Amino acid sequence: MRIGIDARLIHETGVGRYIRNLISAVARHDRRNRYFAYLTPEASKQYKLPHGWESRVVGVRWHTLREQAVMADRFRRDRLDLVHVPYFNAPVLYPGKFVLTIHDLTVLHFATGRATMLPIPLYYLRRAGYRAVMSVGLRRASAVLAVSRETEKELGDHYPFVRGKVTVTREGVDAAFIKESAENPDPEYTAEPPYFLYVGNAYPHKNLGRLADSFRIFRDRSGGADVKMVFVGAEDPFYARLKNDLRGADGDAFRFFGPVEDRTLLRLYRHAVALVFPSLMEGFGLPVLEALSVGCPVLASDIGVFREVGDGFVNYFDPQSLQSMADAMTQAFGKYRPGSKRSVTAGLAGHLSTFSWDQLGRQTVKVYNSV
Repeated sequence: MRIGIDARLIHETGVGRYIRNLISAVARHDRRNRYFAYLTPEASKQYKLPHGWESRVVGVRWHTLREQAVMADRFRRDRLDLVHVPYFNAPVLYPGKFVLTIHDLTVLHFATGRATMLPIPLYYLRRAGYRAVMSVGLRRASAVLAVSRETEKELGDHYPFVRGKVTVTREGVDAAFIKESAENPDPEYTAEPPYFLYVGNAYPHKNLGRLADSFRIFRDRSGGADVKMVFVGAEDPFYARLKNDLRGADGDAFRFFGPVEDRTLLRLYRHAVALVFPSLMEGFGLPVLEALSVGCPVLASDIGVFREVGDGFVNYFDPQSLQSMADAMTQAFGKYRPGSKRSVTAGLAGHLSTFSWDQLGRQTVKVYNSV
């Protein structure tokens, strides 16, 4: 078969990491089909595809009306037997077979002015477009991949017609990240401990306003005046808004690292008091796995997907409660020993082994061949 993968988001965080690992894993497990990766001009210069894969450069941005026409035309011209779009923006004008990956359904939630930098009328118009594209795409998709059982469940709740064609393909920790961890067991500090760590974007459902307020409560009652809150994530208007909101007398308690390489991220995990992940909803939660894989304690919202990913190896809190989150931080700080060596228990290692990019690649190829 001739299979195309829309990889234009390959250098983004989140879905970009998914696409990079998807391509690598699929290439390891399938040498029979012929693959085409659709990349932006910038990505085509920076990203090396697996041997035998062909690059198609497309200079059109995602989430635009133009991409619907341009991408459908490119897929048709390449005479593809199957297209995989690893995001919800389905090619609704494309008449051929396609597979969608759904990471989460946040597009259906958090309809507030805080969720956009656009004028409110334009935001609601765009949001309606997203919902329409997802609904049409899910109906027309030959198969749907969900990154967690929780996402599969929510898909069935919102779109009952999709039940029966969803396959759960769970993410894993990058092989390069694990290799870096093994080769650098005690890397130098990147931020001066003690600090709590957050990794991800600053979209409203990430709940970072409550995280900051809870951190202030923790500092006030624990006497941890020297403890910092470190944020890691790509600079965007949402982070700019958060920085502005946190300016004040205790502004030096919050540090913003921006996007970082895996080597730096590893160091931050290594020496953090704990990773704090306060999301109101998620599709997966990859930082939870990354932190656990290097022995970093994790504090996370008590929501279904984090129970799935973290099981009994995470300390959970109510993401709507400032006190609950502050209590979790107080408890973690009480156990913190600067410079102590952290390890992964046999039980945790067994749990982490159930999340694998290699398995995701194997399952994805099976879906390709079945449709």
